[in-house]
Amino acid sequence: MKSLISTALVLSLAAPFSLAQQPGQAPEKPARAVESDDATTIRTYNISDLVRASTDYRLNPSGAQQPGFGGAVPGGFVDSPMGTAPPANSHIVTAERIVQLIQNLIESNSWMNNGGVLGQIEITGNMLVIRHTVPVHTHVQDLLNQLRQGASPARVLKISADWIEVPRDVDISKLTDDANALDQLIKSSYARAKTTCFNGQTVSVTSAREQTYVSDIQVIVGTNAAGIDATPGIARSGVMLEISPQLVPDSDEAVIDLTSIVRKTEGIEPAAPATQPALNFAAGRIDRVRQLNQQLQTTLRTKLGARTVVGGMTIDPSGDNSKQLVLVIRIDAAE
Repeated sequence: MKSLISTALVLSLAAPFSLAQQPGQAPEKPARAVESDDATTIRTYNISDLVRASTDYRLNPSGAQQPGFGGAVPGGFVDSPMGTAPPANSHIVTAERIVQLIQNLIESNSWMNNGGVLGQIEITGNMLVIRHTVPVHTHVQDLLNQLRQGASPARVLKISADWIEVPRDVDISKLTDDANALDQLIKSSYARAKTTCFNGQTVSVTSAREQTYVSDIQVIVGTNAAGIDATPGIARSGVMLEISPQLVPDSDEAVIDLTSIVRKTEGIEPAAPATQPALNFAAGRIDRVRQLNQQLQTTLRTKLGARTVVGGMTIDPSGDNSKQLVLVIRIDAAE
């Protein structure tokens, strides 16, 4: 019995020494902790393609048709600028807005900004730095992928616009029935414009000829002297187009918002010669501008790669033999 007890004591005392590190022996590596769903990790997300702002280039609002049709009327066709308004950013998706979406839609109570203790997001340039659990990172990536697929802001569209002249009695709704005849009309078109833009962007093009005229005169009378203060105006002839194409999801069609303005100066009556006495000018000897003006605004749906007749109207409303000026649009998706 004593021998059994002594043997047990020897074994129990020797056991700890058998696990001790021996001289020259490499230390053992600690066991790796098993990651749980509550363990957080840091990941970065590049969102530069989502926060790119699409810039709109609209026609100058003062160049649109106003009651009075120009002349000395402020904001009318004659004296108003014919061009584009200052560019404005639209369709802007900011990094802050994406952070708000993530924190509101994915485990909203877990984010520190919402009173939680796990999640944290920092914005660095066009990068999101996120600390959270692996399942939440998976949901964040899924959300960003869906935003990319749904918005498709980088899709490039090519726009062609032709203003063609056709006889007044032609049914313009049937112009696209004969592709060859339409091609011939387009070859000799009144005006043509081509541009490229992003899907959903608003762009504009302008082509015009300008002519200066005297729109007003004030007589300045002094002691033994008289002078003339002439106010110049600018008569513009040409075409303007503002267009906003938007692709229809899961189809080969696009919805278009557009404005077309055509101006044609028919004549300017010359002012009295500068050598005439000032009183002659005071009697109303100023230039008179005669212009034809057309404006077309509409929203329509068109097939990609196909020509669409937007609409038309007679060039001279008072002319019996006047031709129609018809706008034909084509939208193509760039590869």
